[in-house]
Amino acid sequence: MSLSVVALALAGCREVGPYSPNSSSSFHGYQLQGNVVTQSGFPLQGVELEVFYDFRSGYPAQDTTAIPVPDSTDTIEVSVFSDDGILVKTFVLPPVYTTLPRNIWNENDSSGVPVKSGAYFIRVYFDGAFARQYQWLVDGHVTAVTDDQGQFVITKLSLPIGIVCDLYDSAGTYRETAQITEEIFIRATRQGTVRTGYVTLAKDQITQITIVM
Repeated sequence: MSLSVVALALAGCREVGPYSPNSSSSFHGYQLQGNVVTQSGFPLQGVELEVFYDFRSGYPAQDTTAIPVPDSTDTIEVSVFSDDGILVKTFVLPPVYTTLPRNIWNENDSSGVPVKSGAYFIRVYFDGAFARQYQWLVDGHVTAVTDDQGQFVITKLSLPIGIVCDLYDSAGTYRETAQITEEIFIRATRQGTVRTGYVTLAKDQITQITIVM
């Protein structure tokens, strides 16, 4: 299966996109894979790839109502799960809230490492009793790192294309409700060198690209 080549532009310069590469039909959902090479074609290890989503606006809010804390003495426990139901982190909030903000999670896992871009679910418990579950979208995080062959894979867990989600700013204030489109923005970084560009994904196909740095 041949690889299509896309030379992602330097940050601050021209961006490449939209781009529709060759892909394979033996897959369900979305997946992006490829390799990163030098101008001479040698593979680059340790390149960090951040994934940013593009949105289609105009959807009604999913769940933006406040989460009141019944009693100031309640133990507030929070569990974060990935889209496939894997526990990412559990933590307890200090008893200082009367109403919980939406941005109660720092987007790190239980080891303190930032999670990959993707859709996550936050479950809130008051004194052990389930209170609320809501979706939280992580955007712009490192999602893949190239191996010693310069190769990377971004799985469908980090490509929740088509979902409609409530979006919040860094202060936890509701911004809008929007749908994630098939066009994503990739930023590749290695030792101070940055390449950025757009990739258009195809449903039920493995999209393949090569990034030249």
